[in-house]
Amino acid sequence: MATKTGLYANINAKRKRIAAGSGEKMRKVGSKGAPTAMNFKEAAKTAKPVKKAKKWRALNITYLMAQSGQVLLTKCLVVYSQVKNIANHLKNLCTIKT
Repeated sequence: MATKTGLYANINAKRKRIAAGSGEKMRKVGSKGAPTAMNFKEAAKTAKPVKKAKKWRALNITYLMAQSGQVLLTKCLVVYSQVKNIANHLKNLCTIKT
């Protein structure tokens, strides 16, 4: 048994046929055979839920800034600890023990 296509699938198929040059026209609102408001409400009940659009660019920039900041902080801590170790080593070398 063939499944029925939905309202929006039919509308999109007709738009494609019109764009391809079929000579058809979309029906005017309220004309005979045109979808009614009730048809659209029924179609909305079976529609797939729309996922919220993510602000990828803003999220990526924030993420990258956080990551680069973390990397920078880590590098600074490593350099600081190396400098601190060198300073302690020089301090020990320069200290005169009696």
